[in-house]
Amino acid sequence: MSVPPAAGAAPESALLGAGAALALVAFGGVWRMAPRYLVTVAHEGGHALVAALLGRRVAGITIDQDAGGVTRYQGGSRLGEVLVAVAGYTAPSLLGLGGAALVASGRSGAALLVALVGLLLALVKVRNPFGWVVVAAAVALIGWLALRADALVQDAAASAVVFVLIFGGMRAAHELQGIRRVNRSGRSDADALRRLTWIPGLVWVAVFWVVGAMAVLGAAGLLLGVDLAPLAGAAQRLQP
Repeated sequence: MSVPPAAGAAPESALLGAGAALALVAFGGVWRMAPRYLVTVAHEGGHALVAALLGRRVAGITIDQDAGGVTRYQGGSRLGEVLVAVAGYTAPSLLGLGGAALVASGRSGAALLVALVGLLLALVKVRNPFGWVVVAAAVALIGWLALRADALVQDAAASAVVFVLIFGGMRAAHELQGIRRVNRSGRSDADALRRLTWIPGLVWVAVFWVVGAMAVLGAAGLLLGVDLAPLAGAAQRLQP
C-alpha cells in the first residue's frame, strides 16, 4: 500500500521537481555549474548556524570557484568543534528534509521564504566577491519564486530545491572520499572529525552518506507517496 502525499502538496509538481533535481545533480557538467554551489552554501551555512547557536562568533564565510568553502569562527570547546564539523555535510540533507515537510503540508511558499531568509543571513557573512555573487544570485532567484511565482510554480520549484539539497548532499558526501584519496592535506571535515574524535575519517564519510540516504527516503515518503513501511518492518526484524 502506498502512502499519499500530505494534503495540500502537488504530487505532479513534486515529481517534476524531483526529476529536475536528479538531472541537475546526476550529470557532472550541470552539477558543477550551479547546484554544487547551492549545496556548498547550505554546507557552510550549517557550520555557521551551529557555531552561532553555540555562542561562537562567526567571522565569515568564503565560497570558492571550485565550489569549496570555508567558515571561520572563533572560540569553542572540543565538543563544540565536533558539532560544528558534523553540521557541514549533514546540513544540505537535513535542510532539504525540513523543506520537504513544509512542501508536503502545502507550504511551498513558506519553504521558499525560509530558504530566502537563510540565504540573506549567509550573504551578510560572505567575505569574498565570488561567494557574494553566488549567494546574491540565489537570493534573486529564490526571492522571485517566493514573492512572485504562482502556487504551482512554487510547488515545483520548492520540490526541486529540496531534492537538489538532498541529492546534492549525498553526492557531496560521495565525492568527499574521492577528494580525501587525492588530497591528503587532512583539511576536510571528515579529517577534522578524525582528529577530534579518533574515529576514522571513512566512518564519518559513511555517516554523512547515510544521513543523506535517510533524507532521500523521508522526502520521498513526504512528497512522492513512497511507502516506507516495508523498510521499517525490515529494520525491526533486524533488531536483536
